[in-house]
Amino acid sequence: MQKIGMVVAGLLSTIMVGAGLTYELTPRSSLAKVVGDKESAGAIKAGDKSFVLTAAAGGLAEVELGQLARERGDSEAVKKLSQHMVDDHTRLNNELSQLASKKGVALPAEPMAKHKAIKEALAKLSGPTFDKQYVREMVKDHEADIAAFQKEADQGKDSDLVTWVKQSLPTLQAHLAMAKDAEAKVNKAPPGVVDKAQAR
Repeated sequence: MQKIGMVVAGLLSTIMVGAGLTYELTPRSSLAKVVGDKESAGAIKAGDKSFVLTAAAGGLAEVELGQLARERGDSEAVKKLSQHMVDDHTRLNNELSQLASKKGVALPAEPMAKHKAIKEALAKLSGPTFDKQYVREMVKDHEADIAAFQKEADQGKDSDLVTWVKQSLPTLQAHLAMAKDAEAKVNKAPPGVVDKAQAR
């Protein structure tokens, strides 16, 4: 009888395998952990996603405006600031793009409408007038960016994103300091006079 029982048990096991019913051999808690790990690897909360999309669009705008300022900027302070905008925000954009790809978030391919409007307005200016308006925009943008990044650093749910935000904040803070310094210089210079002499 014992042998018959073992045979029956073996047959039942074979039938269960053939029918794909072996999932009960894996504890439900383990299955839940596997599913949870897969979800956490790519999932991102709505608030974090909104921040990523806004930051990405803003980063694109900073690069485009920086490129414009390199072409139309008159003072050395603006040319130096704009080069930092292009170089640093290109790097930050690339880092954010890699992070977004890991999280399954598709980033915007162009700046927001408000940034496009700013670029169009600046493109119509030149000389000291351009410089003053550009640095004013950079101060406003970076004050807003720093506030948004600090909020995400404090309230963000995604640990990878929060780490990147905290690593990026010093760069934005340095940009704000440079923008304020450039603003002070271009506003101090008399009309038609730039600070090239100061840079020599």
